[in-house]
Amino acid sequence: MMMEEVPTPSGGPLLSGPHIRAIADVLLDLSLDIETLGTILCGNADVVQRHTEELQTIDLIAQKQRSLAAILQADCPDSAMSSIGVDVLRTRLYELLAVEETEDEEQPWQQIGSEADEAEDKAQAKPN
Repeated sequence: MMMEEVPTPSGGPLLSGPHIRAIADVLLDLSLDIETLGTILCGNADVVQRHTEELQTIDLIAQKQRSLAAILQADCPDSAMSSIGVDVLRTRLYELLAVEETEDEEQPWQQIGSEADEAEDKAQAKPN
């Protein structure tokens, strides 16, 4: 499995394949921990009766963690994302990626606006 280096959002040092694999392993461990906690809580009928929604949320968290780990371990993250079984997570990731792509691309209207701002700044800086 060939993993490339991934730039951090802050523009700092890159995450390398070993870092990504380590993060994926920790996500898998956490999913097992949270799943075990949910199983223990489900052993108490009173807890199940009072906290069904919360127990379902615990299960969803474990599923999301496993899905994120799978993306990090995948040779093709795009394919791994499209096969995520948790609709809410898949949708959220696609939304975040779309916003990031939009922010990375300078739109024509942004360029025109910044040129107009620069011209206005120059005009204001000139002595009368």
